Amino acid sequence: MSLRKSSWSRWDRIRQRVIRRASGLCEICLRDGRVTEGREVDHIVPIKDGGTDDDDEVDPDDLTEEQAQQVTDAVAAALEDDDAGDES
Repeated sequence: MSLRKSSWSRWDRIRQRVIRRASGLCEICLRDGRVTEGREVDHIVPIKDGGTDDDDEVDPDDLTEEQAQQVTDAVAAALEDDDAGDES
């Protein structure tokens, strides 16, 4: 089995566990008082910024894959801005 297939299988198992944990609902929406199906699973902290695939570090959300990437990019940009402020 290739590493790529192995990694995908592992992520798919994590994704299914996290969606089950949230009863198939978007955890972000629930915090905002809305009930919406959780269709995607996204890292709370991006892997490149020290996040992990641990179940408690990923949330199901109702974003499309493209929207989830936009959120990830926005968080990364905010973290970079914050780090730049710490250096001054």
